[in-house]
Amino acid sequence: MAYLEKEHYIHRDLAARNILVGENNCVKVADFGLARMVEDHYSTYMAQKSTKFPIKWTAPEAALMGRFTIKSDVWSFGIVIYELITLGQVPYPSMNNTETLHQVSTGYRMPRPVNCPQPIYDMLLRIWDSCPEKRPTFSVLFEFFEDYFVTSDTNYKHANSALTGFSASITTVNNNDISLHQPAKSIPLDTTSSSSTTSINIDGTHSAISKCCSGRLLSRDKLLRQSTH
Repeated sequence: MAYLEKEHYIHRDLAARNILVGENNCVKVADFGLARMVEDHYSTYMAQKSTKFPIKWTAPEAALMGRFTIKSDVWSFGIVIYELITLGQVPYPSMNNTETLHQVSTGYRMPRPVNCPQPIYDMLLRIWDSCPEKRPTFSVLFEFFEDYFVTSDTNYKHANSALTGFSASITTVNNNDISLHQPAKSIPLDTTSSSSTTSINIDGTHSAISKCCSGRLLSRDKLLRQSTH
């Protein structure tokens, strides 16, 4: 992801399901169907109003206003870390899409998972800052995790046994899609199911997020055609 950041690409669908592990633990980011190229680190790509996104992996400014930047990928990377630490648990367990979006946009952040070291959780909170400009870059994250695992004597070989009794759950990508910018009336929070696609009216809301999301709208709409490490 630091390479994509350097080349000014926004992945827009970063999740554990889109990360491949090959021989010799060679890890590659995949599925560039939603990827876009932007002019620089501060540029914004505005999504079409009809576009659907996996809401539990999408940064609030992207889900609410369609504003994607490299820092929205950073947010999604934090969700990937959560998936890795919890051995594949779906983020925001027990919440449906609408409730997740409401809770996140009003300041809720997932609590520290079992066996998540405090320094990593502290970094997750930085990654999930409501203001995109305050989130670390991927180059900073690369240095942080490299330093952490070099200096830490934590042993992760027995992660499975350490998480005995930890409930992991898997849902399909479609179960976490949400329609962006669709007109809607009052929406009840249905906590009994997370499988529906929900429309949300965001007009006039979340001005605090809007103030943090300055950027230039670009006309460039070039897909990334090749995968990368």
